[in-house]
Amino acid sequence: MLNQQIDITDLRNRFIYQLKVDCQGEQEIGLFMSGGIDSCAVLFGLLRLKKRVTVYSFSLPGKLSTDFKTSEKISRKLNCNFVGIELWAEVNLDLIKELMTKYECKKKTYIECLYPFLASMPYVKEKVILTGYESDDHFLLNKEALIHYKKTLELNQEYRRSIFKDYSTDQFEKLKQIGLAFEKRIKSPYCSKPIYDYFYDKTWYEINRPKIKFPLIKMFDEMESINELFYHANLQMGDSRLREHFAVLLNSSVNKNKRTRMMDVYRDMYNQYHSI
Repeated sequence: MLNQQIDITDLRNRFIYQLKVDCQGEQEIGLFMSGGIDSCAVLFGLLRLKKRVTVYSFSLPGKLSTDFKTSEKISRKLNCNFVGIELWAEVNLDLIKELMTKYECKKKTYIECLYPFLASMPYVKEKVILTGYESDDHFLLNKEALIHYKKTLELNQEYRRSIFKDYSTDQFEKLKQIGLAFEKRIKSPYCSKPIYDYFYDKTWYEINRPKIKFPLIKMFDEMESINELFYHANLQMGDSRLREHFAVLLNSSVNKNKRTRMMDVYRDMYNQYHSI
């Protein structure tokens, strides 16, 4: 049963309002979609606003990821355009260099999460692109949050304050910069004051019981029609094979210092590019 303190109508109203703001008057909207609840909620909100949505999803060549296949199934079921983007079989070192030099990406998570978005941008036609970026941090679902910040509201709030600066995150701001380089505006309703304020005074237990992200599941009745299709793993995990895709660099000429961790390889590459 939904916690009595969780006002789904309030969340829905905030969400729809923010999506309307994010669309900036455009009718043709692009959506980077995974197979998860976060981007599905964005899709349903856009359809409520009568937007014409084109869904984009990416995968490595060979075996399509479950995220990709789920996104395609949901798009077809809801009569949305779907564009599947196949990334390169080998790591594009030029893209990694661009992420490090132009967008100042140094952390492993930044590089490996933003790489497929940078690779996909040439295929996007719409001026405004929505994503489900940074939903997890409202719900405190990463390893650090679950271990150190889950137990009390005060800890929940401390974590949210540490992640969100001006209602956005550093990684998402870099994604927005990537979009602007292609004359696109990338938005996420989860990086906004209305959504931040809604979750700020909610405990982990209130918003993740009886199911993880339960308020998002209940926000749109239409969610029930695709509930059986839901799937989503961390972008670097699951069967996307992105982690393995980048790990081949450990045994390549790029790894000049014989590092055993990709985070160290990236640091070496970053330092090399910035010493030129």
